[in-house]
Amino acid sequence: MGFTTVVEPAVAPDAALHAHLELADVPIIDKAILAVLGNDDFLLEALRREETASLIGDYVAWTLEASRALGIKVINAGGAAAFKANVREFSLDDVVPSYGVSSRQIVKALQRAVDELGVPHPLHVHCNNLGLPGNSETALATIAAAEGLPLHLAHLQFYGYGNEGPRGFSSAAARIAEAVNAADGLTIDVGQVMFGQTVTISSDVLRQFNARTGASPRKWTIFEAEGNGGGIVPYNYRPGNFHNAVQWAVGLELFLLITDPARVFFTTDHPNGAPFTTYPEIFALLMNRDLRAEWMAKLPPEVLEVTNLRSIEREYSFTEIATMTRGAPAKLLGLADRGHLGPGAVADVAVYSQASDRAKMFRAAALVFKDGELVVRDGRVTRYRWGRALYVRPDHDAGIDRRMRDHYGDRYGLPPDFMKVPAFGMRATAIVITADSARWARQAAETMTGFATSVIGCGCEAAIDHELAAGATPDGRPGVRVLLFAVSTAELQKQLQTRVAQCVLTSPGSACYAGLAGEETLKLGNALRYFGDGWQIAKRLGEKRYWRLPVMDGEFVCEATTGLTKNAVGGGNLILMGQETRRTLAAAEAAAKAIRAVPDAIAPFPGGIARSGSKVGSKYKKVPASTNDAYCPTLRGAVESALDPDIAAVLEIVIDGLTPAAVAAAMRAAIAAVVRFGPKRGVARIGAGNYGGKLGPHHFHLKDLLP
Repeated sequence: MGFTTVVEPAVAPDAALHAHLELADVPIIDKAILAVLGNDDFLLEALRREETASLIGDYVAWTLEASRALGIKVINAGGAAAFKANVREFSLDDVVPSYGVSSRQIVKALQRAVDELGVPHPLHVHCNNLGLPGNSETALATIAAAEGLPLHLAHLQFYGYGNEGPRGFSSAAARIAEAVNAADGLTIDVGQVMFGQTVTISSDVLRQFNARTGASPRKWTIFEAEGNGGGIVPYNYRPGNFHNAVQWAVGLELFLLITDPARVFFTTDHPNGAPFTTYPEIFALLMNRDLRAEWMAKLPPEVLEVTNLRSIEREYSFTEIATMTRGAPAKLLGLADRGHLGPGAVADVAVYSQASDRAKMFRAAALVFKDGELVVRDGRVTRYRWGRALYVRPDHDAGIDRRMRDHYGDRYGLPPDFMKVPAFGMRATAIVITADSARWARQAAETMTGFATSVIGCGCEAAIDHELAAGATPDGRPGVRVLLFAVSTAELQKQLQTRVAQCVLTSPGSACYAGLAGEETLKLGNALRYFGDGWQIAKRLGEKRYWRLPVMDGEFVCEATTGLTKNAVGGGNLILMGQETRRTLAAAEAAAKAIRAVPDAIAPFPGGIARSGSKVGSKYKKVPASTNDAYCPTLRGAVESALDPDIAAVLEIVIDGLTPAAVAAAMRAAIAAVVRFGPKRGVARIGAGNYGGKLGPHHFHLKDLLP
C-alpha cells in the first residue's frame, strides 16, 4: 500500500525485546514502538510516595532508553492496577487501591515528564471507559486535563459515544471534534471501525475482561503482567448491528469534522477497529460522500437518527490524505527525515496510478521507493531489504540506573547492565588488492589474512571486508578490500608491510591500493619500493603517488600510502548458545555471513567463528588469555558456569570495525540472522562476553542492537 514506516503503539517495557525481534523480521519497513507505563509498580509507588517530578522524568527517560521506544503510551491509567484489586470500572478521577493515586494524577505526571524530556511525540493516551455509552464525557475531561501541554489521544472513535436515543447509544463525535478543534497542542488518531471479522488485542485488561462475553467466535484469553497485562478477544463488526453501525459512523464523523488533517491521524487501531488492510476502503469513503451514502443505505435506519454522518458533505483531497498519513505523523513522531521530499529526506516515496476507484488505487501502489531504492512495483515486492528501528534516547540522571538496577534485581534477579558488551579502541587501516581475476585477488587477500585472528597471538586482526567488481577498483580489475587492526600504530605498520610484502607482492598479477582515506597515513608502497633494488619507478597521478616494482610476471603497482584511523573498535562479540553442536554452528555461520555484508566490519576468526572463546588472564602468570571456562559445557559443575542446563555447545563471534557504528551494525545484522534462523534450527540463547564491562571504553548493549 505504500507505507514504509510503522509504529507498534503499545508494548510493555519487559516485552520490548520480543516486539523488536518480531518487527525486525518484517522486511522493507522502518519500525518503532511506544512503551507502556501508567500501571507499573515503580511509577505508582513513586507517585504514592510523592517523589519529585525529576525522578519521574528520569524513570520515563530510562524506560525509553531501555526499551528502545519512540514514545510513551498510557493505557487506562491505573485501571489495570485497579483491576487486580477486583475493580471493574475505572474513571479519570478514580483512585487506584493500595496506591492512593488517581488516573488523572498518573496521566498528568507522565504528560509533564514526556514534555520536559523533549520527546517529540507527546504522551499517547488510551483513555478510561473505552467502548462504554456516554464515555465522550471521559474524553472531554481528558482533553480539558491537557491544560495546553501536548497530548495525543488514541483511537478516539472508541470514546465518541453518547447515551441518547431509544437504545441509549449515540454519536457524540460533533462535541468531541469541537473540543479537539479548539484545543491547542492536541492531536488524535481515530481508530476507525470497518465491518467484518477481526480480533481485539489490548493492554486495557479491564476493558478486555468486560468484553469477553461478546467474543465472536466464543474464544478469548486474559492475562496479567507486572504492568498492564491484557486480553485477546475476537469480534465480528456487522453492518446490521445497531451498535457496530454507530461506531462506524462515529469514526468517519471525527475524520470529517476535525478541520485540520495535520491533527487527526489515520488509524483503525489495528486490529481492534479493523485490520490495516481496510485502509484503502476508508480512504475511498473519506474522499467520496456519494460512496458514504451508499454504505449508509445498508445500515439500520435508526442509526442515522443518532448520528450526523449523512449531513456532512466534506470530501478529503489527495493533499489532505497525504498530510494525514505521511507528513503529519512524521512530524508528530519527531522523524524529520521523512514525511516530505525536501533536502535530507530518506527518499521514501509512494507513487499511485490515478483511478476513479480510490480503494483500488490505494490498495496497490504503482511504485514504492525505500531510501531511494525501488522495492515495490504495481503492488508486488521487487526487492527485499531490511529497515531499521527508530527510537529516542533522552538524557537522564545516572542515579536512576542504580534505582532500576535494584528494582529489577529484586524482582527478576538480573541487573539492567547484564547484557553490556565491552570493546576496546584499536588502530586500523584498509587496502584494496586487485588481480587479473577475482580468484587471484581473493587468493592474495586470504593468504594475507590467514594468520590474523587475534592481536594476542597474531600481532593484528585482519579479514576480507568485501569483494569489489572490476569497475569499482582503481585499475578497473576485480578486487578485494581488506581491513587490518592492531593495538598500536607501530604494530599496524609492521603487520601491513610484512603481510603485503609476503602475501600480495608475491601473488600473480596482483596490485595494491589504499582502501582508506585519512589525514594520517601508513607506508604502503613507500615501504615496499626497496624490493625493486633500484629499478622501482615512482609515478604521480593527480594527488596520489604510486610505485611500480619490476617482478617476474611484469610489474607490481602499489600506492605509496594508505589511510590510518585511530578510532577503530575491536572486540565486539556475541556468544551463541545452543542445545546441539551442528545447529549451533549453522546459526553461527548465518551470523558470520550477515556480518560479511556489513561494510567496514570484519569477524577475523576462521569463517568468522571462534570455538575457543577466552577470558582475560590465566592461572599461569605468562598467559595473557585462557579458555572461557564459564562457557565450557564440559566444565559445568566444576566452575561457576554461565550456561543453563540445556546448553551443549557455545560459539563466539568477534567483531572489529573501523567505527563504533560499524561494529554495532555488524552485531545487529548477526543478531537478526540468528533470530531469523530460529531456535529450532539454531541456538537457544544469544549473549555476550561482558568482562565486568571493563575490557575497553566502548560499550554495546545488546538491547540497543535489536534490528
